[in-house]
Amino acid sequence: MTAKASDFPQNAKQWVARWRGKPLAMLLQTRERLDRLRDSAGDPSPADLSKIVQTDPFLSYLLLKAVNNRQRGQFSSEVIGIENALKLVGVQRFLEQFGHLPVIEERFASGSAEYSLLLQQIMIARQAAAFAWDWAVARLDLKPEEIYTAALLHNQAWCQLALHEPQLAVAWQPWHTSPLQNDPQAQQSALNAPLSQIQDMLMQGDNIPPLLLELIAPSADSNPRAMIVHAATLVSRLSVSGWQHPQLQDQLANVAQSLRREDDDIWLRVKRVAIDFARVWPYAECTAPARWLPMLPGSWSEKRSQALLRPDEPVAVEQGSVSVFDEVIAQIKAHLDGSLTYNQMMSLIIKGLQQGLQLERVVFAVINGGRQQLKARYVVGADASDPLARFEFSLQQSALLNRLMQKTAGIWLNQDNDAQFRRHLPPGWQDCVGGTEFFAMSLFAAEQPIGLIVADRGGRRPLDELGYNRFKQLCLLGAQGLASLAVKSASTSTR
Repeated sequence: MTAKASDFPQNAKQWVARWRGKPLAMLLQTRERLDRLRDSAGDPSPADLSKIVQTDPFLSYLLLKAVNNRQRGQFSSEVIGIENALKLVGVQRFLEQFGHLPVIEERFASGSAEYSLLLQQIMIARQAAAFAWDWAVARLDLKPEEIYTAALLHNQAWCQLALHEPQLAVAWQPWHTSPLQNDPQAQQSALNAPLSQIQDMLMQGDNIPPLLLELIAPSADSNPRAMIVHAATLVSRLSVSGWQHPQLQDQLANVAQSLRREDDDIWLRVKRVAIDFARVWPYAECTAPARWLPMLPGSWSEKRSQALLRPDEPVAVEQGSVSVFDEVIAQIKAHLDGSLTYNQMMSLIIKGLQQGLQLERVVFAVINGGRQQLKARYVVGADASDPLARFEFSLQQSALLNRLMQKTAGIWLNQDNDAQFRRHLPPGWQDCVGGTEFFAMSLFAAEQPIGLIVADRGGRRPLDELGYNRFKQLCLLGAQGLASLAVKSASTSTR
């Protein structure tokens, strides 16, 4: 990114002023649905129209802005719900005023990084609203539409940044691994103002009702309605990169406590809502987070930008990654008593590999009952279209894999031993994994094979001996942790 913070507005007020002169836009799908509604026989109702408007964060925002800036009588109340706002405006007047807004797809090329990033923000908003609605209904909230709207507009500043400043937003891609997402200090450094401050000033200037602002930005002593909005937005945001994040589980626990439901019941509701949302989300450029549910824990795609280090550049191991590795090692050692679940233990192992050792792609393949085949159970760093996601090989077709699965063993296949070992890999390895160097190690529990971990940096950065030693250390310790779970499970079943 060549632009610097000094090239941008110097505070939140200037950002809002900059965006005031730029029109918002709607999705092409929204325009097409509005056109069909306009052309349909009969007189469409505000309820019919609201089903369309509330799926588009920009259109919803413009509607609330218009309604709450109208001339009002002394006893008129503020409007938050989309359907109530449409009742005040009227269906025909709304279609005349907003039905011909610019279309997002006219500004962005299909398949471009800018378009995908904007879709991602819209998806987060819509999925958060779906979660919030479900929990509000479960809570028997009298006005669940207000909670829905608050969740839908919670990242309006992010959406407008991606719409109005696409070159700036894309410079932080992938956004879900960037500190810009949550860190106000990082946002201050990049934008000269935190996004939350920009959003507050934007919405206050547009006369968005204070009640909605309170729901979007809950304080420490906020009410349960604000807590639901906050939890829904955080779960939606975190799930973009997988469902393994510990904060995600913490938020679901808070929701369960607020609704007086069991944790498992809330988790089932979340999965149902996420799957239902994925079925109606039509954009292949930005797939819905439900895609990761079958691959729990820790399966998420991190598509690296082209600005990554070249393969011949040295790796600078960040201090933060070292501390993450040490933290994971300490956590696994503290839970060798079988106190974690299988998913929790695997989540720790994968965190140590990816965040602690900076291994971008990780495969955990399990061995089948007949011990003749390895098949991926968790894949990190590859999306569903990547051949790595379909990692599956027969041990009978690979002397190297077969040897690894005889006992605990590891290998760092690199340029020094490539000629000796690569020819012993199974057919199809090159197409699935690639021809670059990698770490691999088998995991055993009580002399019984559990599976194989394969990890690399996708050829973008070199591996090193220190990383290999730590890789083996983590795999050995992880195998102990998984073995402790097997022992605990066996002892429990015999009681």
